[in-house]
Amino acid sequence: MKSDLIKKLSQQKGTFKGRGLNHEKQTFDGVLTLIPLLSGLGISLHFRATGEDGAVFHEEYTTIAPTLTDGLYLFNLNSNMPGLVSHKLIREESSSPNVECAVFAFEDRANKNVFREEITLELHSNGGIAYKYAWGMPQGEFADRSGAMMLPI
Repeated sequence: MKSDLIKKLSQQKGTFKGRGLNHEKQTFDGVLTLIPLLSGLGISLHFRATGEDGAVFHEEYTTIAPTLTDGLYLFNLNSNMPGLVSHKLIREESSSPNVECAVFAFEDRANKNVFREEITLELHSNGGIAYKYAWGMPQGEFADRSGAMMLPI
């Protein structure tokens, strides 16, 4: 079964660009490319955050797709983690009349014994996409850490 989120992302396929701020309070240029997979069964995302000096702060390849048994997942392979991380869709909501959000989680944000992370995709009615990360290290505070608002190019 196709997800409404995947359908919406597939309709916005293409490349997006905008400014963002990372967890070290450094500004970056964010570029996100969306590619529908297998007639809309899934969606591929490629994201890169580049600093003003050209340094790549973060790069990732992500697939959003349903599993056979457990709902929709975001599978993320990125330059800041040692392996593939699977995030389950935990919430879809409209945070305002002009913004639809999908939140994917790795572990429970309240469990301070483990690393936990949430990745949020916001689809804006103006065609823009916000891509946000919140995380907490073991024994650390869970907080919003980085994100970028990007528009189609």
